[in-house]
Amino acid sequence: MAKKFTITFAGDTSLGDYYLDKQGNEENIERLHNEPLSFFAGVKPLVKESDYFILNFESVLAGHPTTSLEGKVTFSR
Repeated sequence: MAKKFTITFAGDTSLGDYYLDKQGNEENIERLHNEPLSFFAGVKPLVKESDYFILNFESVLAGHPTTSLEGKVTFSR
């Protein structure tokens, strides 16, 4: 008998505080600094039993990235 396994797919995931850094989100900013893993609490039950987890990660992993673009760039509002 072939071994069965579970694959979970997720997409369009990024890390950062751009969307939290707005007026009225002070509670979430504090939560981000004090309990960053709490933001994954709703996802954990979906992936904890998976053998494989494939994620479309759309973010930059750099301490102080530089840009070749001039001026302020806004992709969404």
